[in-house]
Amino acid sequence: DSVAEPAEVIPWRYLPEPCLVRIFEHLSLRDRIRAAGTCPEWLATSEHPLFWRRCFFKFVDESDAWLCTLPERYGRHFGGVQLAVDQGNQRMRQLALSLLDLLGQFAVRLDSLSLRFVGANPLFYSGKEFEDALVRLFNKLAELPDHVGLRRVDLSGAELGIRDGLVLALASGHGRTLQCLSIMNGALVAQVSKETVMQLLDSCPRLEWLELMNASFSERAMLYLAEHRRHSFRYLALHVSAETKQRLEHPWLPEVTWSRVSALMPQLRVSVTFDTRIPIRYVCRFLQPSLPLEELYLKTHTHLANEISYVARTFSRTLRRLCILASEQSADLYAAFGLLAEKCGQQLEVLQVHCPLPREVVHHLLDRCPRLLPIGRSVLRYPTADQDSQEEIVYHSLGELQAAAAAAAAAAGPVAELNDYILDQVESSRS
Repeated sequence: DSVAEPAEVIPWRYLPEPCLVRIFEHLSLRDRIRAAGTCPEWLATSEHPLFWRRCFFKFVDESDAWLCTLPERYGRHFGGVQLAVDQGNQRMRQLALSLLDLLGQFAVRLDSLSLRFVGANPLFYSGKEFEDALVRLFNKLAELPDHVGLRRVDLSGAELGIRDGLVLALASGHGRTLQCLSIMNGALVAQVSKETVMQLLDSCPRLEWLELMNASFSERAMLYLAEHRRHSFRYLALHVSAETKQRLEHPWLPEVTWSRVSALMPQLRVSVTFDTRIPIRYVCRFLQPSLPLEELYLKTHTHLANEISYVARTFSRTLRRLCILASEQSADLYAAFGLLAEKCGQQLEVLQVHCPLPREVVHHLLDRCPRLLPIGRSVLRYPTADQDSQEEIVYHSLGELQAAAAAAAAAAGPVAELNDYILDQVESSRS
């Protein structure tokens, strides 16, 4: 038998520039700078616009201060910027604020911005300095003659007070290009008025995606989108906070309104998150039958059997993702999950159940919901021999999951139960 000759090894320097750029864009900013200093060819590649198209800035310690030197040299290439900052560290906040000001001077191609706070939030810290910096950034970018306009702004990870001025600055300067906006950042009180949201919708004809507090959105705004045939608008996420519970004695939007909206905007999908402080009796009043519900997050601590059954019967055609934070255990709850599997199983993609479920209920959900595992991750937690500890195993296929669950149950004894079953989405459709 002849021995195959070894394949010819192609030196790195002969790789086409597009291939190098695709490789380097997965590196951190620090590693990109190091790669640029490796050889003349890679240094030339570092000047390619796509080399800096997407950038992630993270300010968590003093060694990150050098990142503020990048916008002046490469800022003209920045397209999407993600910024994470330790808001508990004053020095890190100053560096992040400086970066935002530099982006306003040099980032003429910036079209996507994401701001996220990490670490502990300082006591009584409202983030006003970041709100002011963002307003300056939006205004400066709008004044740049060659700026392409912002298309995506995500402030969902920043615990700061978002007020009318910030939204109006974004709408007035970038309304012709804005497509996605998330200002649903977990704030306790909505500080964006309904009138400001109306101006936002009127100024942004290309808006497709909007996430905000329910108290800032009105029936008038919903009807405005429907009556103007905004077919590009396809996703609305609402956070229902405790401040709106007085208004939930009656439906937020009546059934007749949702029926009209669904007829005029068949592409619309809605996500609803209920705050932990919302009384459970308001859930079904809010979720009218014609609401095109795709995602539901019940962050409550009470008995949810009736609500899960209602959702399963009412939104069997539209529901794709469901999160249950906690619920009292009962036969009614297990029966509600059985109904959910029967009614929504064929299209349910993500199911997060952060409370104990019997093994039989978990297996029934897996059998009836074939779309859960291919796009998500299954985690089983069950008692070990030491009842005070738990073991966690991650699986990626239905057969593998069920085989391991059966083996674990047999090893632990006939009285063992699966203590927790969580399905967590790996790929997010939010940009």
